[in-house]
Amino acid sequence: GIMKGLLLKDFYNVKNLILYYALVAAVFAVVSVVSSNIYFFCGFMIFISVGLVSSTISYDAQDKWDRYALSSGVSRRTAVLSKYVFTVVTILCSLALGLILALALGYRQAVDFLPVVAYSFAGVLSVGIVLPCFFRFGVEKARVIYMIVIVFTVALMVGGISLFERLNFAAQAPWMLVLLAVLSVAILAISYFVSLRIYRNKEFN
Repeated sequence: GIMKGLLLKDFYNVKNLILYYALVAAVFAVVSVVSSNIYFFCGFMIFISVGLVSSTISYDAQDKWDRYALSSGVSRRTAVLSKYVFTVVTILCSLALGLILALALGYRQAVDFLPVVAYSFAGVLSVGIVLPCFFRFGVEKARVIYMIVIVFTVALMVGGISLFERLNFAAQAPWMLVLLAVLSVAILAISYFVSLRIYRNKEFN
């Protein structure tokens, strides 16, 4: 269908970037295993989440894709939704890699997986904030916002996890995992409707 075509187009456009991220992720994974510290890999997960989708929007703008797609019968709702589906796929892939790495490090308890899920949530939060900005201002003009959001979310996760460990909330870890999952869905849903509202009022020359 149309959605499948849009997703394939996006993945094709960023295939070289995916390869680059995969190589960097492999380096971070090795560092995490050698140091027995998964945070090296977790931090990179946020950049994967935002970096790939921002590149797809940037390529679309360069190629004037939006004007062509809309004139070809692609609805604005589908065009916006495709970016969120693309984002969810990339975040889930990075989350899966993080969980596999955690298992490789011998993690077995829910509290051990919290950093991986928390940083995936940070990726969701980052995307939830910057995607509407990308649709409103374009990737280049919103780049400063993008960097500020990345720094903010990384600081939020580092501080949050540190506080969680200091207060010894290990018994609450399963509930925290569920809470982060629910918040992720809510953030993406709200962000999607904001982006759709912006995109519906946008003209493409």
